[in-house]
Amino acid sequence: MTLVGAVLLGSGVAMAVRGGGAGPVAVLGVILCGLVVLDLSLLLMTARRADRTASELASYDLASKRRAAAAAADLRDEVDRLRAELARVAARLQTSGQVDQAEGDP
Repeated sequence: MTLVGAVLLGSGVAMAVRGGGAGPVAVLGVILCGLVVLDLSLLLMTARRADRTASELASYDLASKRRAAAAAADLRDEVDRLRAELARVAARLQTSGQVDQAEGDP
């Protein structure tokens, strides 16, 4: 519709310049030009909405990835703490086992 409107507008303007009965054609060209402008504005609004939606989706994905990274870091810290605690308990068991054997208890 945009190309057709531009062609009709151009022909309407050309006929208006020549002056030969261009009244209805010029009016039709102006009407079509208005429709083209309306069409373009709707297209721009749709593009802006799609851009805003894509931006919100990207922001949500980024926040999700940050939360997942924070949860993974917390889990790594917890695993490290549990390993240290396990090593401490194992060392205590070894020490208590050596003490028991030194006293003669089985």
